[in-house]
Amino acid sequence: MKIDRPAEEKARHPIQVVVSRTGLAADRIRQWERRYRLVSPNRTEGGHRLYSDQQVERLRLLARAVEAGRRIRDVASLSTAELTRLVREDSDQRLPEPSGSEPRDTGDSVDNCMDRITHLDAGGLEALLRRSASILGVSRFISEVATPLLHRIGFEWTSGAIHPPHEHLASTVLRRVLTDVTASTRGLDHHKTLVVATPQGAVHELGALMIAALATAEGWAVTYLGADLPATDVARAAEETGARGVALSIIHPPGDPKVTAELRTLRDALPHGVSLIVGGQASQSYAAVLDRPSCHLPELNRFADTLRAIE
Repeated sequence: MKIDRPAEEKARHPIQVVVSRTGLAADRIRQWERRYRLVSPNRTEGGHRLYSDQQVERLRLLARAVEAGRRIRDVASLSTAELTRLVREDSDQRLPEPSGSEPRDTGDSVDNCMDRITHLDAGGLEALLRRSASILGVSRFISEVATPLLHRIGFEWTSGAIHPPHEHLASTVLRRVLTDVTASTRGLDHHKTLVVATPQGAVHELGALMIAALATAEGWAVTYLGADLPATDVARAAEETGARGVALSIIHPPGDPKVTAELRTLRDALPHGVSLIVGGQASQSYAAVLDRPSCHLPELNRFADTLRAIE
């Protein structure tokens, strides 16, 4: 005789429902499952995840704990009952929102980050960024917080509203957060290896770090080489790692003859079948040298699509 499990224990919610109920991004849920074994969803015959009510509630509580400023590794081992008490305590102790303040959304997050930057509050900025990354997931964090924040910093710098100490503090904190985000979502599929760098003459690294984070979120194993690397060294790394692709970020300078020469050297030196992906603010100024089937110039929000096309 078949005995049904209680309704609350049945795995009946697809991941899209879990995303809606918890506010967590799908890639963040999958990352937490892999890294911390927070829940073990069932699978359909097609391999899709199904979650029970209890699992959804546990993920919702974890999301609220992280949103309050706690680190996921510090709360991952707590029971659901302990999480419930902790989230209630955090809620009870939270200071009321200032009168007239806007709801907390990604735009508000950028404003809050800029406030921390103008006050040279590195700790506060880092806490805000880490909380946004945990709640939104890698893709949304980069598209909705990190990228708009970088544009805002550039605008404030140009207008004279912020000065070198502010820009350096923001870059240092963003670099640290993006590095940790990449490490925590490390891709496991070594049949899909991507080399990430900036070419010699391009010293701005944050774009490359965002590319590395997005690639790991898509399941790629990333070999990150950093900034300002000669084309021959990048090509050698691609060959030694058996990479399927090389991704470069060029934020500045646009149309530089030396960078053009580096791209041409790299394009010609890459092993057959290895794709070259170039992004960043200045990337389109190098379109002529990248006019080949193996070369790609995607917008950042199309980067994941490009990776899937070269798998």
